[in-house]
Formats: sequence, C-alpha cells, structure tokens
Amino acid sequence: IKLTDNDKILLGTGDDLKIYHDGQHSYLLEGGTGALKLKGDDIRLEDADGNNPSNFLDSLNGEFYMNFQESVTSNFAL
Repeated sequence: IKLTDNDKILLGTGDDLKIYHDGQHSYLLEGGTGALKLKGDDIRLEDADGNNPSNFLDSLNGEFYMNFQESVTSNFAL
C-alpha cells in the first residue's frame, strides 16, 4: 500500500482505526468503542536512530520502563 500525505487507511465498520501521515507527523488513531491494544512480551518504542526511550515489559507485573530506568511498578497490567 502506498498513499500520499493525508490519505488514510481506515479500518472497522465505522472507520474505528485510522492510520495516516499529514506531511509532518504520523498518526495512529483509535476512535471506536474499545481500546487500542498493543500486545507483546516485549514492546519497544524507538526513535529514528534506534534508541529505545521506553519499554513495556512483563505485563503480569505491570512494569513500565522509561529511559531504561524503572518509573512505575504495579500489580496490574498496563
């Protein structure tokens, strides 16, 4: 799939999920009745250089790491 700026990928009966780029920023928008869920044992958000400023690890313990330092630990999944 190749789209130009501001063209959108629309998913769901009511266009509940939208993915697009406006020429400057990229967007992933969830507008339905449910939640936007990212699932995985080790989810990493990285910048363009591959730096990993945040990790979502160990969903059973609800641990969230930011800049490789533990910032929140709880007994529920994030």
